[in-house]
Amino acid sequence: MEAARTDLEQSLKYEETSRAYSALGSLLLFDGKYDDAAAQYKQAIALDKNSYVAWANLGDAYGWNGKQEQAAEAFGKAVELEEVEHAKRPRDPELLVTLAFAYAQIGNGAKSAPLARQALARDESNPKVEYIAGETYEALHQREQAIPLIAKALARGYRAREFERNPRLAALRADPAFTAALNSEKAKKK
Repeated sequence: MEAARTDLEQSLKYEETSRAYSALGSLLLFDGKYDDAAAQYKQAIALDKNSYVAWANLGDAYGWNGKQEQAAEAFGKAVELEEVEHAKRPRDPELLVTLAFAYAQIGNGAKSAPLARQALARDESNPKVEYIAGETYEALHQREQAIPLIAKALARGYRAREFERNPRLAALRADPAFTAALNSEKAKKK
């Protein structure tokens, strides 16, 4: 990870892009450097104010750091921008699930849950969709829905590092039902 961080920092010296700042922010986030991650996401937003990804990432940095009011503001902006994109691409499963997650982060389960179901129905074998839908259900206090989705995505090798470091998923990680589900999914892969 240190090599990736160095590479990103070097590339930003030559060309500043929103995507590179976001990627650097994510590396810092996973290392527990929440304030530094937030600073990188703010740089990404300064270069692309319409990046719902950067706004959602900023929401994660604040949320992981326990700054819930700021997280809700950032996720609110992400929702606003994602809804514009959703009007253009109403059937995109990855957009549907990230919008579902953002709605969950601002406490709107009425909008979040149907979007998560739509995303899963559109692409039920996509580990990214499964993982983010699982995070969404966990945020909505529907762990019985979250466990099989996250277990399946992780068994396929998706976002293990993020999962291990995400403080919002600490209770799920400690749940024996999750451990059993993950072991079951891993056994299916053998």
